[in-house]
Amino acid sequence: DNFLTMEEFHKYQAVQNQLRAEAKAKAKAKAAKIERKTAENNKVVISVLGFKFHPELENFKEDYVKTIADVCNYVVSIDNVPVLVCFCEYEGDLETVNDILNRLAPDILNQVESVVYDGDTEIILELFSNCCFVVATRFHSMILGIRYSKKMFTISYVYDLTF
Repeated sequence: DNFLTMEEFHKYQAVQNQLRAEAKAKAKAKAAKIERKTAENNKVVISVLGFKFHPELENFKEDYVKTIADVCNYVVSIDNVPVLVCFCEYEGDLETVNDILNRLAPDILNQVESVVYDGDTEIILELFSNCCFVVATRFHSMILGIRYSKKMFTISYVYDLTF
């Protein structure tokens, strides 16, 4: 009575193999989810300042561009992805983004992302909610960094970025 027939044994083995396969698939799916989550959280958002309407800051533009390019180099060196965010193309943010990109070596350049805000707030909110760090030059980016409880460094050019 305590023995299995060969047929029962094969059924038992088939069920065990099925359970192992399901457990392995679940573990693989969980690992992929963790990997995706890690990949999403390796972005460093860097809001960029345009100088078009800030003539008083023109003397600092070259240093600013060099500093942000250095930040991009550092972010890549620690296996994160710098994302240059242009909040206001009208104020020259995109021109500054291009100046920064032009300073980067090709191997760094292809690891840098850029986002131009075009009115689609969902993209911006998702970017900030999933990033690991914010370098805030624009007031909007400081507010979003605070909103999503992100580690943050602000580059203040006016009083409203000082807190």
